[in-house]
Amino acid sequence: MPRYCRVNLIITTVEAVVKKLEDSGFEEVEASESAPEGKSFFRDRQVPGVLVFAPRTDLHDHLLVVSGALVLQDKSSCFPAHALSPSPTWDCIDACAAPGNKTSHLIAIIHSRLANNELAQDCSSIPAPTVTAFERDAGRAKLLGRRLEKMGVCPNVKGAGGWKGKEWRGATDGGRVLVCVRKGSFLDAKPQDYPNVRAIVVDPTCSGSGMVGRVDHLLRETEPLFPASSTSSTTYNGKNMGGKKRKRGVNPTSESSKEVVSKVESIAAFQKKIVSHALSFPSVQIVAYSTCSIHNEENEEVVRFALKDNPDFRLKRALPAWKRRGAEGMESCVRVDPIQDLTTGFFVALFERHRTSRTAVNKTSVTKTSQPLNHVVSRRNQISSSMSAKREVGDAKKLGAGGGTVCAPSGGRGRKRRKKRPVRVKLMKF
Repeated sequence: MPRYCRVNLIITTVEAVVKKLEDSGFEEVEASESAPEGKSFFRDRQVPGVLVFAPRTDLHDHLLVVSGALVLQDKSSCFPAHALSPSPTWDCIDACAAPGNKTSHLIAIIHSRLANNELAQDCSSIPAPTVTAFERDAGRAKLLGRRLEKMGVCPNVKGAGGWKGKEWRGATDGGRVLVCVRKGSFLDAKPQDYPNVRAIVVDPTCSGSGMVGRVDHLLRETEPLFPASSTSSTTYNGKNMGGKKRKRGVNPTSESSKEVVSKVESIAAFQKKIVSHALSFPSVQIVAYSTCSIHNEENEEVVRFALKDNPDFRLKRALPAWKRRGAEGMESCVRVDPIQDLTTGFFVALFERHRTSRTAVNKTSVTKTSQPLNHVVSRRNQISSSMSAKREVGDAKKLGAGGGTVCAPSGGRGRKRRKKRPVRVKLMKF
């Protein structure tokens, strides 16, 4: 499998990185479907800013990597932020941020678009967009802050590693993009506290079954979840889930298979919960959901559940030029085969808001009124006018001529005024 790197557009450009690579002995060649050889590399065709090197190319100590100009990141891991492609003025959230590659990629996309003035207008009067990254583990959150600082996000707080309480705040060069890292679970975030968030990346914990180094036999999309001729070894938070490595052709025990199935189902339940939470944010327009899993239970089934549970959203075709698509009925999703596509097994789905229902409006404080709500307000005004007219008729009767009678409006017959009985008020003791 090739070695992939992403150019960090927060602090440099693709052309500058290519020039330094050539100066250090690498050679740029024309892009192809196969991996490059030796010290050659080429620019990836699908993801801008991704460079493809020969397998086992060691770049860990290269000056570009050490300085943060080049990020060691698998190609498929770049899909979520690239597919999301948010407007450079939108506030965004990375729901499961650490170690930070997807977060920094999202920041880099927005920063470079603003730097290149893709809006073709003066942005000085527009508030800088904010990217908020959630990480519930304190140690991983601190690591995330350090990585972002290395990649060109300058912390606002001096000392204490840039932290103030449970927040790490920083900004890219020129304050184009504001960044906030928060210690805590995304599930604990209240949607109403983020009224300006328009785009969210959700890349939650998964079985890791698409990672070539974590499985000894990769399932095909046409095969059942755990076929008799395969082994099932997956990970959860870096820990083995119970599947045992076995030689191909030897059946795993029913107990180990059931254990793995149970844990995949448990992970899928969490994934459904966190995706639905992302879709509940009042102003969110697009959500990218991704896993490095090849299991339907963690991919298409999660998407089906989320669409059914959130009818205001529909699928948007992710990465239209990518040939390998989701299961039947889910062709808008992207699937990556680790063998045929020469990158980590992956899945990406894009949820796009296509309407705002009355239920959603009532749950949030949305200032802009939709057409269906205008109709409700109009009907409410009609009812109010009718009730006011009735009150006026009653007042007219009370203000009629004396003599124990009142003048009926519209020429109607008069009637005797009844004496009002005194109202007795019962005092309650407390």
